[in-house]
Amino acid sequence: MRKSQPLIGVCIPTFNDGNYLFESVESILNQTYKNFVIYILNDGSEIKWHNLYKKVFSNNKKIIYSYQKNSGIINASQKLLDFCQKNKKVQLIARMDGDDISDPKRFEYQVDLIFRKKLDLVGCHFKRMNRDKKVFEKNLAPLNNKHFFLHLLTGSPFAHGSIIFKKDILKKKINYLETNLRHTIFPEDYNFYLKCFYNQIKIGAVNKFLYFHRYHNYSYSMQNRIIYNSSLKQNRYLFFLNNFLVLNNLIKKKFPLNNLYIKIIVIKIILIFKFELNYKVIVNIFSSIKIYDYFLILKYFFIRKVRKFIYG
Repeated sequence: MRKSQPLIGVCIPTFNDGNYLFESVESILNQTYKNFVIYILNDGSEIKWHNLYKKVFSNNKKIIYSYQKNSGIINASQKLLDFCQKNKKVQLIARMDGDDISDPKRFEYQVDLIFRKKLDLVGCHFKRMNRDKKVFEKNLAPLNNKHFFLHLLTGSPFAHGSIIFKKDILKKKINYLETNLRHTIFPEDYNFYLKCFYNQIKIGAVNKFLYFHRYHNYSYSMQNRIIYNSSLKQNRYLFFLNNFLVLNNLIKKKFPLNNLYIKIIVIKIILIFKFELNYKVIVNIFSSIKIYDYFLILKYFFIRKVRKFIYG
């Protein structure tokens, strides 16, 4: 463990998480890394839960609890960032969802990596579980900026509650606020990651499963699943395909990447989602692939199948 421990501001927005919130907070209090302050913002949960949370959390000096009328996850997330910005002692900001669980060594591993590799934002692998903590899916996080880009093409790179980042990146206007960019129709975490990508934030992840992401009927995650349905998901892929050349040029300058793998991801999107695309875009992608590349593409998909079989 590092000798010096920068103060972490832990942001926990909560809405109708019930008893899960106590379990979530307990997993943070049990961290081997001890220098943190927890900011909990109750975004309009039932009053009985507000009264109980206030009674329990007010007795712990590491926890700052507050309540507001329901304003949505974007508003709650941004307010929590504002709390951390006002605390001059906070150097790192960690996200945590009110119904999830963190491994006891999550902060220890993430803080070590963020300073040892001189990164700006660090995540970790995570497991999805149901309300009874039964794991039904394992997800690998992007370990570097190249992988981060590829994850953006197909979805959100991290479980948002699993990330930790330097407070300094907020100076680059990386936040949850709406902008005039076209991608603002997407969930708050995806917007946040797009801003990280555009600002060339240095990304990494601990190569361990340190986070457990829970799904239940009233969680923010389930609400976002309903709101951001398949039609919006298609818009996300269309956004990236239509801006393929722009993104490709940016990567060539900042993060050299084998163009073949970008084509693989795009082809995968076309095959899986089968929605209407710009005909010229498809023709340009396929016509630029050499015969030898097709063997590499097959190899890529074979490796993915094997990895999925191993990790489940």
